[in-house]
Amino acid sequence: MPLSKPLLEQNILIALQNMKENAKKDVAEKSSNEDDILAEFAKDLSQAIHDYVLQATVTTTVNSFVQGIAAPLAPTGAANVVGKGTGSGTGNLS
Repeated sequence: MPLSKPLLEQNILIALQNMKENAKKDVAEKSSNEDDILAEFAKDLSQAIHDYVLQATVTTTVNSFVQGIAAPLAPTGAANVVGKGTGSGTGNLS
């Protein structure tokens, strides 16, 4: 799935709103601890970014070429070998 910038923005806004509400609550309870509020915000923000990045779809294409010498074969002896390969894949980050 392609990355969704609006979803990231929404989750960041939620993290900011949570920080604002936590600050209001702490002030009302007279137990304001800025470090705890910032730590909770950092946790929420990092989760929003983590969720955003995990939406990515990764697509790969591989082309390969090999050349070598086959083991000795009777009665002709060693032989040159050449090969090529291709592949592709699609997946998600985890």
